[in-house]
Amino acid sequence: MSVLKSISDFLFGDKHYHMEATEYVKRGIAKISLDDLKGAMHDFTSAINESPDYAEAYYNRGLLHDYFNDTAAATEDLLTAKELFEKQGNADRLARIDEKLQELGQGGHKEGR
Repeated sequence: MSVLKSISDFLFGDKHYHMEATEYVKRGIAKISLDDLKGAMHDFTSAINESPDYAEAYYNRGLLHDYFNDTAAATEDLLTAKELFEKQGNADRLARIDEKLQELGQGGHKEGR
């Protein structure tokens, strides 16, 4: 298999290859650098569907929702990512999420929790 075919299959999908959640996130990030933002959103969502406790997928999708000015969806994903990162003890991501939530005017707490 050629290198270009391998890269193409990774970036744009190969029907015969089952991707893991981490691979969807990596591909989503690659798609952002190629300015394929809708494709990146799809990959982050696929990662969440594959692994609902994958904080990094919620984090990246939340940032992308913010880019598209969807504050409600961004806040929801970032708060979910925050919960999951808290369970992991990932202080670096928690600090970044808290900063982003402050920018969004959310203060970092889910409603009703």
